[in-house]
This record gives sequence, structure tokens and C-alpha cells, in this order.
Amino acid sequence: MALRRLVPSACRPVLANRVFRRLILGFAVSYLGDGMSFVAVAWLAIELAPRATAGLWVGGAVAAYTLPGVVGALVFGRRLRRVPARRCCTARSRSPCRST
Repeated sequence: MALRRLVPSACRPVLANRVFRRLILGFAVSYLGDGMSFVAVAWLAIELAPRATAGLWVGGAVAAYTLPGVVGALVFGRRLRRVPARRCCTARSRSPCRST
């Protein structure tokens, strides 16, 4: 079977788990959406910007889109490193503003 050659033998037991395969598929779809939104922000900046300064507008829009994530990772990364993963997951799942 050609698929057996594509998947390394060390990964086959993990990918045999149905729940894990669904989780990986969900991550892939999520990352695809993140990439599409990144392109959409840049495209919108190109459409709205004056022709002479379109590069600056695109750079500013992309920076404004990505900077909150970078700053959040730097600020909260040190604090959350000391918190057990289980506590973080349960706190997020009990949050009233969680996505469903």
C-alpha cells in the first residue's frame, strides 16, 4: 500500500488512534484558517492603501495582526510555564468566553 510508505513506522501506532487522527485534522483545518486570515489582512491593506504607500500599509497591517500574539506569548509565557498543563486546560474549558 502506498500510504504505508508515506507514514514512518514510528508514527503508525499514534495515527492508529481515531481520536488523535481527528484532533490532528482539526489542527490542520485551524492552521489553514489562520493562514487564510493572514492573507486576508494583507490583501485588505493592499486594497485600501494608496498605491504609493501600499508596502507600508501592508507591513503595518501585518504587524498589527501578529504583534498581540507575540506580546502575549512573551508576557504570559513565563507565568504559564510554571502552571501545570491540566490546570490551564481546565481553566480554559470552564471559561465563559470559550469558543464552542
